[in-house]
Amino acid sequence: MSGAERGAQILVDRIESLQEPYRRNTIAWLESLTQEPISNLPRDIHTFLEGLNPVLREHFILNTWLILDKAVRFFGKERRWHKARRQPSPF
Repeated sequence: MSGAERGAQILVDRIESLQEPYRRNTIAWLESLTQEPISNLPRDIHTFLEGLNPVLREHFILNTWLILDKAVRFFGKERRWHKARRQPSPF
């Protein structure tokens, strides 16, 4: 699995853990960062990450994951579980 594939899966998993409307707001935020519409989340995130150089890709994945991890703790579908335990970093 390439860095872009792994990174896309990590981010998509976090985004899919969010309740609506937070999930849609997160996708809108990512659209503003990528400057591209996101209609197929896994494919579009993967395509965006493939276009970044490896250092920038890892930086983007790490920082976005940290933001999404906090969002999931407060706005996740299984919110009660995220209050009690924090998801370990995939890095």
